[in-house]
Amino acid sequence: MKKNVLIATLSVSAMLFSSTGTMYAASESTQMTASTQVTHHPNQKALEQISMAVHLKMVEEVKQGLITTDEQAWTRIAELDALDLPGNIQPLAAYVGSYLTSAGEMSAAILAVGPIDAYTAKADADTAFAKAATSGYSRPEDGKQDAFRHAYWNILMTRDIGSGQAKEVADIHEEYNPGSALANEMDLYNNSIGRGAYSAVLPGADDSDNALVTEIKSWLDNGFLKYINTSGSLVWTDE
Repeated sequence: MKKNVLIATLSVSAMLFSSTGTMYAASESTQMTASTQVTHHPNQKALEQISMAVHLKMVEEVKQGLITTDEQAWTRIAELDALDLPGNIQPLAAYVGSYLTSAGEMSAAILAVGPIDAYTAKADADTAFAKAATSGYSRPEDGKQDAFRHAYWNILMTRDIGSGQAKEVADIHEEYNPGSALANEMDLYNNSIGRGAYSAVLPGADDSDNALVTEIKSWLDNGFLKYINTSGSLVWTDE
């Protein structure tokens, strides 16, 4: 009962605060940052034909602060696409080593939240995979490492692009990478807890990547995340 009350409290908190501490009146699913207002973009079919090499280059340039607005991003995407960079076009999901690894998934995220937030989410995904691999938790598929990775990715995205945008990207990832019904339930739950957990970080407190690793580990070790045990049951992470 105590666990359910805390989780419910987190859900309410997530609806009130974005990563910048700005109060929202809308629910998580309707929160938007300014970069959601996408302009000058191609349609999804055209965007899906852009090589992942272009998207990965954009991730680096956004991460370095070389591109800061969606308008700049659309222009740069067109420039890079014209260079015919090496790299395979991946129209289907290629869930290897990170999230947002296919052109289809990447283009859907870009059209949903804008290129700046989508590329930021991709950078956060790469960080989440790296941190999960050294987290000390086992079983990267459906185990505690998987639970940590999903929650950690979502707390990073909430910090960087806001809870509503993070949910959009995370939901798109699940749509493009469907698993079993139980695995999908696990992932959606841990994604939500990760977003909500950011509200537990006090304003002005350390919210660096490493600090958020500690935050999510605390949630996991105290049994607030879920994983599929070796018997195939969805259970709390303290079990």
